[in-house]
Amino acid sequence: MSRHPNLKRGKTDARLVTLVTEARAGDKGAFASLVERHRPALVAACRSVAGDQEVAQDLAQEAILQAMLNLDRLRDPRRFRSWLIAIGLHTWRRWQRQTGRLRSSEFLRPEISDLSTVPDEVASERELADRVRAVVAALPAGQRNAVASFYLSGLTYQETADLLGVQLGAVKTRLHKARETLKRELWPVWKEEHMVTGTNGKLVDVEVAAVRRRKPEPDRPSYHMVVLREVKGDRNLAIWVGPAEGTAIAMHVEKLETERPLTFGFISQLLSAVDAGVKEVQINKLVGDTFYSRVILKRRTGERAVDARPSDAIALALVVGAPIRVEAGIFEAAETDRSSRGFQEDAWHGEGSLGAKEIIEEVKAMWALRREER
Repeated sequence: MSRHPNLKRGKTDARLVTLVTEARAGDKGAFASLVERHRPALVAACRSVAGDQEVAQDLAQEAILQAMLNLDRLRDPRRFRSWLIAIGLHTWRRWQRQTGRLRSSEFLRPEISDLSTVPDEVASERELADRVRAVVAALPAGQRNAVASFYLSGLTYQETADLLGVQLGAVKTRLHKARETLKRELWPVWKEEHMVTGTNGKLVDVEVAAVRRRKPEPDRPSYHMVVLREVKGDRNLAIWVGPAEGTAIAMHVEKLETERPLTFGFISQLLSAVDAGVKEVQINKLVGDTFYSRVILKRRTGERAVDARPSDAIALALVVGAPIRVEAGIFEAAETDRSSRGFQEDAWHGEGSLGAKEIIEEVKAMWALRREER
């Protein structure tokens, strides 16, 4: 059982206050413990503005010395980390003025300026980094400083506010505006780097193995999920879908009879009316943790691909009996993404989750209740 975060935070704060108090009394071991804990964040902050690891180490060393000499000036021992980082950034600005060796935007520069001297793969990464740095550098000063402190230096919201001398709400506002700008400006770059379509365009046949729903819990969000299973293999692909789409797919999986055609039954009838059909459904792209798909329509005049959400495409395939196929490379990419986020398979099959049959039982109960209320 995990401890309450506030209790853990309180214990951490108490330990920090104790170390600062002992260091002020001349305990060198206590100060060494403070430095050991917070030096990585200090170096990261210095590196973010200086753009050079060796310079960052020098700045950090000077900041640590200044902190030791001025420890009595720290008003709130719980703010030691943000105070130490503030000293590091002040040291950088002072050195910048004295030497003229650093510019205020150098934390955004590529480490290698001559890309012709490095392999193509490294050059590509440097060029991408250069594009990202340029967008961050173009942010208004307040947003840029907030991004550097919160994302690059790893400070908390409150520590960022203390460092910049603004209210907590102002920090959150600046970060929100910065994220909107970065998302707009970097979307083409991110999309180009992370879109997966398989290594050779090979399509793998899959079937709907399960539809799951997990009710909200204190430590687990509510979600609907469709699990696709390789027909001639043992690989699975889990796709998050919306509540309406998840319920619709569960209804088709369980072959629930309805008095009137549901949405995807209606769509299949429309296609038939215009002499068109569904050849297959393809899950063909993965961007981050978002899947993309398309429906391949067949007509007398030829085939046409129509982009669709995976949930809609899967539901339509179930109604018309069309095959569902997945780009081979997506299996590995999805597994990598799940592992990076610590998501385990038993999270959707474990206790507290419902399958298609249970979902449909709830739907039937809801319909019965509505009929009684009429």
